[in-house]
Amino acid sequence: MIGIGFSGWRIDAAKHITPYNLAKIFKKFKERMGGSIPNDWITYLEVIIGGEAGLLMCNDNYYNFAKSFEKDMEREGLTQDDIRKVKIWDSTYPKEYPVCGYWVINPERFAV
Repeated sequence: MIGIGFSGWRIDAAKHITPYNLAKIFKKFKERMGGSIPNDWITYLEVIIGGEAGLLMCNDNYYNFAKSFEKDMEREGLTQDDIRKVKIWDSTYPKEYPVCGYWVINPERFAV
């Protein structure tokens, strides 16, 4: 699909896939692209938070889409440049922003 012009993905309901498994998917994609992710590639993960802010964003745990997810992606061989291309769209903006009282990921990774 990249060969015909696609330059990323939007993953609906991403919170139903563990961050660890998403990191594995991105690793496999990078491998299949010859070891590097294209410069113009970008992906959006829909992570609707609801009442699960502690689990999904604020607390560093295995199901966290903030720092823990970044660590998972790093362990799978994604560079910081690759990780910046993985955006998070969540439902807290603007009414509950920032959801944890502080920025849980680099603001450039938030899709609003």
